[in-house]
Amino acid sequence: MFCQKCGTKNDETAVFCSKCGNSFKNEAVASVTQTLSPVIGTKKTKSKKKWFFILAAVVVIVIIVGIIASDDSDTYLEAVSTHQPFTAMSYTYGNVLTKYLASPSWKVRKSGNIGYVDISGTAKGTNRNMIVTVSVTPDPIPERPNRVRISTESLTIDGRRSPSSRDAQEFLMRMFTAYDRGSDDISSLF
Repeated sequence: MFCQKCGTKNDETAVFCSKCGNSFKNEAVASVTQTLSPVIGTKKTKSKKKWFFILAAVVVIVIIVGIIASDDSDTYLEAVSTHQPFTAMSYTYGNVLTKYLASPSWKVRKSGNIGYVDISGTAKGTNRNMIVTVSVTPDPIPERPNRVRISTESLTIDGRRSPSSRDAQEFLMRMFTAYDRGSDDISSLF
């Protein structure tokens, strides 16, 4: 799973991010264990203890299976929406795309170990439908196995896809510049 705070890849069973210490969803497992600890320590008959341990084990297993089987969509969405793609500007995909796309829709899809976030909506100041696709890929450098790379994959306007990811990045740079200038819409980019 990827840390929602910093984007670092962690083991699926991790309770905290190995880089920033952010707490994960499986805090619920620790919470259940802590809640059950006082009850386990009380004196009961062997039969009642046996059933209690079985029930506790089943609850913990169900929680763990739920966490493992859960979709990483929220993690991908958080990583992309908080990512700053241009080092010269401190704005995120979330800041800019939420401002310039009317009722933006953020959807996650996967292909192998690569996640894609498609952000779609009507560009404000125009009647053009726009889809920005951002990829989330594991870092290829072996020394950084817990990191991901987030990059603009493509831009589709009214069904026409950008010829390359570089073209999509250039258009997004113009959107970020418009945001920096305080523009209300992006009609001037078309």
